[in-house]
Amino acid sequence: MSNTHSIVLSAVYGVDTERLAKAVCGLADGSMIATVTGQSDREVKGQIQNGDGKYGVVLTPERAFCDCPDSTFRRAVCKHGVALALTVLQTPEIEVEERQPDLRLKRMRTSDELACDQVRRAA
Repeated sequence: MSNTHSIVLSAVYGVDTERLAKAVCGLADGSMIATVTGQSDREVKGQIQNGDGKYGVVLTPERAFCDCPDSTFRRAVCKHGVALALTVLQTPEIEVEERQPDLRLKRMRTSDELACDQVRRAA
């Protein structure tokens, strides 16, 4: 399991059942849309759009942060934090293949060759 998954699992485990149910229902019926904007070994960032507005969420191993009033006043995991966590859990991790640039020198075409190509295309 990746460190990202352990971060988001701590958010899911730390939420009360009412907020978990709201997040699951919101994601299922499309009334809540979660967008992951960044992931690292230390945090997961995202935005949650729902009928109330758009909220920024940051999940860390220690805590879930959201700028919604519920999270701000209760200092606990809100439905937006859980929605982001569930989105990360259901999205497969993609292995990014790092491509090396092709730095080999290639033959440049002369201006005569370019002119001939233009004549052929025009004909």
